[in-house]
Amino acid sequence: MTWAFLDNEKAHEDELFDAWKEIEEGISFSPRYGELFMKLEEALSSAMHRDWEEPKQEDVPIWRPPDQDNALYRTLNALNTPTWKSALRAQLVFEEGDVYEPELISESERVLRQREYLTAAWVGVTRVCGDEIEVSVLTRDTWTLFPSVGVSRSGGENTTNFGLSDPNLAGSGKSLGIGYAKDPDRTETSLFFDDPNVLGSHWQAGFTFDERDG
Repeated sequence: MTWAFLDNEKAHEDELFDAWKEIEEGISFSPRYGELFMKLEEALSSAMHRDWEEPKQEDVPIWRPPDQDNALYRTLNALNTPTWKSALRAQLVFEEGDVYEPELISESERVLRQREYLTAAWVGVTRVCGDEIEVSVLTRDTWTLFPSVGVSRSGGENTTNFGLSDPNLAGSGKSLGIGYAKDPDRTETSLFFDDPNVLGSHWQAGFTFDERDG
C-alpha cells in the first residue's frame, strides 16, 4: 500500500471520527451519506494513481482501474443477487434498542469487511434524535459464483475435476459448494454448506459431504 493512499485514508478517517464524536441532539447527517462513502473510495483510488505515476519511469507499470461500463460488467451485475438486508443485519453485533457503544459499531463494520462477497462496508451513526440514534449500513457486493475446471492427461489416462462454489448463495450470506473429481483410480464427489447466522442469530451451522468410489 502506498504512502499517499495511507495519508488520504487517514485524513478521511479522522474527519468521519470527529463528525461522529461531536454529534449533538437534533444534528443529522445528509441522507446522501452513501455518496460521501463512494467519494472516499474515489479519493483513495486517485491517491493510488498519483503514487504509481510519480516515478515517471517507463519500466514502472501504471495501475488503472478496469472499465466497468461494458457489456460483461453489466451482465454480471444483472445476474448477481444483492445481499439480503436480513443477512447483513444478522451479522451486526448490536441490536435495535441496545445502548449505544462506538466499539460495537466499529466491530460490526469489521465483521462485514471480512466477508468475501463484500468489497466495501461502512457502519455509522447518521441521525440523533433525543436519546435515540439511527445507525446506517452501506455495503458494496461483488461477484461470488466461482466455477473451477481442470483436465490433465498422463500415461495415456485422463484426470478431470470441476466444481462450483458461492459464499453468498442467492444473496443469503450462506456458503454452498459442490465438486467432482475423477482419475484412473477413483471418483470423488463433495458438497459443503455453511450458515454463519442460523435463523438470523449468531449461531453457526454447516456440513460437509465427501463420497469416494475406488
